[in-house]
Amino acid sequence: MKKNVVISLMGVQRYDETPPDVIELVTQGQLHEEEDGALVLTYEESELTGLEGTRTTLRIEGERVVMLREGELNTQMIFEEAPSVPVRDPLWDHVHRGPDLEPVH
Repeated sequence: MKKNVVISLMGVQRYDETPPDVIELVTQGQLHEEEDGALVLTYEESELTGLEGTRTTLRIEGERVVMLREGELNTQMIFEEAPSVPVRDPLWDHVHRGPDLEPVH
C-alpha cells in the first residue's frame, strides 16, 4: 500500500580546498514496501530542481540505493559503498606525485 509522505533529501559535494556544497530538497511523495523488502520512494521533480517533468524513484535495497529518473530526463544511478581494498592507479600517481617521481609500489 502506498503512503503519502514528506521526503527530505540532502546532497553534499566536496571539492578540494573549498567548503562543501550542500543541497537540500523537501517535497511530497509516496512510499511503499515491495515484496522483497525494498523500500521505494517516488516524487515529482519541480522547476526548483531544474528537472520539472521528471519522476524520481529511489529504491532502497539494504545497503544499496538505486535512483531512477523518468520523463524529461531518463537516468539510472546505483549507489553502494565501495569495497575497502587499496587500489593502485598509475594515472593518480602521475597527476598527484608528478611525472618525474619514482612509482610507488
